[in-house]
Amino acid sequence: MRKLSILSMIVFLLSLMMGHSISFAQSKSLEMKWKLEGFDRPESLHPSSDHSEIYVSNVNGDSRAKDGNGYISRVSLTGEIIEKDWITGLNGPKGFTVKGNTLYIADIDELVMVDINSKKIIKRVAFQDAGFLNDVNIVGDKVFISDTGKDTLLVYTEENGVEVFLSGEDVKAPNGLLPQDGKLLVTRMRTGELLSIDIETKNIDVVGNGIISGDGIGILEDGSYIITSFTGEIYHIKSMTETDQLLDSKPEKISQNDAYYFGGHLYVANMGNASITAWKVN
Repeated sequence: MRKLSILSMIVFLLSLMMGHSISFAQSKSLEMKWKLEGFDRPESLHPSSDHSEIYVSNVNGDSRAKDGNGYISRVSLTGEIIEKDWITGLNGPKGFTVKGNTLYIADIDELVMVDINSKKIIKRVAFQDAGFLNDVNIVGDKVFISDTGKDTLLVYTEENGVEVFLSGEDVKAPNGLLPQDGKLLVTRMRTGELLSIDIETKNIDVVGNGIISGDGIGILEDGSYIITSFTGEIYHIKSMTETDQLLDSKPEKISQNDAYYFGGHLYVANMGNASITAWKVN
């Protein structure tokens, strides 16, 4: 059974008693700074370790096809392609993260590790019976991978290899992952929830609701969250009971896939129209 934190429960009960939600954060708005086209089904992005540039994963074909077409690009913070075919030899790369000089990439049914300096694949870890590996992030020495197709959170360590961390109804359709204070934030695509999972106890708190097909996660300076949705929305979770929609790009058929927030800007991969966008969060 999912366990709500005491703070979350207090906020929820107070909101019911007062007849409205309680906000701990100011309302936000988005201002597009730039849009860069010319990619091949970009699914995810992440800044370099020094935050001087952005890496972008390109599926470049069918999301499940082992066709060898996938690659990673390098992009400047001002919206220019530095090196389009920077790292090649991948299949359908999706979510990834950076630790030191290594990229950790979810690639269909493998965790692929790439040395940034040499641009060479240094290790592939196969996942037996993978459903749909989606995102990757790291807490301590643990590499977490969301398997959206199998309703599972997996964890990889050098010592133990691949293990199931959590599975079942409470983590059904997990997608985006982001560490926060020793915990792991997880978007659930089908329930509209943002979860916070304690790495040690595996207790699950619901810290946000009201999002559709949640994907990327950003933590704003005031502690609130910004969430992208692959169906075309961007949301601001002001509190556990109040979520604002900041953008709806469905009419333009523009997806808002995985994203990363830093320096007051949200950088988003738009798979459907082969672009990435940079938004200033006001």
